[in-house]
Amino acid sequence: MSSSYPLRILYTINSSPQYILAKSHIAHPVDLIQNEDNAPQHVNHFYGSTTLKNCLHTICRSSPELVQDGSRDFSVYVLDPLESNSAPAPVNLSDPSAKHAATSSSAMRGVAVGFGLMSWALRSEDASIKAVGTFVKVSGSEYLEVVFALRE
Repeated sequence: MSSSYPLRILYTINSSPQYILAKSHIAHPVDLIQNEDNAPQHVNHFYGSTTLKNCLHTICRSSPELVQDGSRDFSVYVLDPLESNSAPAPVNLSDPSAKHAATSSSAMRGVAVGFGLMSWALRSEDASIKAVGTFVKVSGSEYLEVVFALRE
């Protein structure tokens, strides 16, 4: 089942502990991830997926300095909340040396999935590459929120 939602992309650059928020100004196609009963789940701690490219374009519009002169490139990692059962402890994407994340909003369960270089993903014509996120409700509006870590 598919619908359209605006995106909220939380991302870190290199090992910065500070998350940056990029918001899409338009709704993007989102595939709702269904539960075992085949009923769509959404809003607050349920999941959906959208193309990796839509997420990266949202980041690039928010932080054009990342791709402006073409001299920088980043490895792309997405925190997959569906993999939270396989993670032994909360994962803190902002500090790869931390064994356990603090109990703040930056402490999220899941596994970081590598997607290669940002330049490859932005040039790719493959729309089947998806990033998984969690539905959140902010100020009465629903968003698909996806968490990224970019490593130069």
